[in-house]
Amino acid sequence: MAIAALGLPCLGVDVLGHGASELPLAGFLLTVASAAMWAASNIVVRRARQAAPAFEVLPFMVWTSLVPIVPFVLLSLAFDAAETRWDWRALSLTGWASLAYLGWFATILGYALWTGLLKRHPANRVAPFSLAVPPVGIAAGMLALGDVITPWQWAGIVLIVLSLALVVFKPRLRAGAPL
Repeated sequence: MAIAALGLPCLGVDVLGHGASELPLAGFLLTVASAAMWAASNIVVRRARQAAPAFEVLPFMVWTSLVPIVPFVLLSLAFDAAETRWDWRALSLTGWASLAYLGWFATILGYALWTGLLKRHPANRVAPFSLAVPPVGIAAGMLALGDVITPWQWAGIVLIVLSLALVVFKPRLRAGAPL
């Protein structure tokens, strides 16, 4: 985990304006906050599993997905332009596809699968795989949006992927088993 922790400042160097491209501070802070919320959700799932070992993952995800609706509507009212706030006709096919992906695939299916893993396996065996989220997100940005990755960001990616590899393969290395 210490190696992964070294990767975070590498990804944040651009926030300070020292990298080739400047990363907005708000974006960086939201990313760090989302990681904290991810950790908190893993704790909630673990406690739910302990309280009711037979809890069902999909209904759990559907009900917990209802929680952010009110804050998101309030944020939309606060920040979206009044003329575009509720005009669903202005949303392109790509916009609708993005909503479907985020609402159904990424949220319900993705979190249900993750919660299912946490339900069946100890958190310390499953949680390290969440370290793969930043590199996958960066790769998606490169492929879909043409993002350019700075050398500092590459260093952060390498450190995070290295830490994931160590967590996954260290038990096998200790046991002398082939990778």
